[in-house]
Amino acid sequence: MKKLRQPGKKALSTLLIPIALVGSIYLAPKKTHADINGSLEAIVSEKKENSYARLNGFYQLPGEINGFTFLEFYKDGKGFFGKSMLTKGLSKTFSVKGELVHINEPVTYAGVGLGLNLPMPKGSYGSLKVLPVWVDKQGKYAPNKVIVGYVAGADLGKGWSMSSFGEANIAAKQGPKWCYGEVAVTKEIGKGVNVGYIPALKPVGKLAPKLEHRIGVQIRF
Repeated sequence: MKKLRQPGKKALSTLLIPIALVGSIYLAPKKTHADINGSLEAIVSEKKENSYARLNGFYQLPGEINGFTFLEFYKDGKGFFGKSMLTKGLSKTFSVKGELVHINEPVTYAGVGLGLNLPMPKGSYGSLKVLPVWVDKQGKYAPNKVIVGYVAGADLGKGWSMSSFGEANIAAKQGPKWCYGEVAVTKEIGKGVNVGYIPALKPVGKLAPKLEHRIGVQIRF
């Protein structure tokens, strides 16, 4: 395995920004915090061992930085997985993005890049991201890792909605490789309660995801 090489000072200083921003939500005075909202989900997969609970949180940091954190807790005792994603708008179209990956610990990897908001019809949304610079928790540059991804969704009316997200590593050693994604078709059945079909788009081969059937219940707060 190729040893990780140290990033340049510029890359490291850039990646410290999203890390510092996440920390600031705990350190900043309460009056600087915007409303925090989120949801709790129960995901039931056709493969029982892949079922889990997921906690989602949306918040705003000082400087008009939007944050989203999710944590998935697995019932097989293997711990948790999550991400914290921070977005600072540069214009209506472009933004700076930072991500922290949490694999059974506060920070496993940190990445930084750019986001692009797509022009979409009314009642829908879509965006792309490219994160070309990553370091591990020791601050070592992670080679062969350039993450590109998308988020899209639409309000279908009468309480129905559809959304999807996914990402791939276009710099993987063996060529571009799909990482993970989801599709969700949900129906609001009560105030703050959604149920729906939420299949996972799992990696298989290179850029061809495999569908894993799942259903879910979401309670918003």
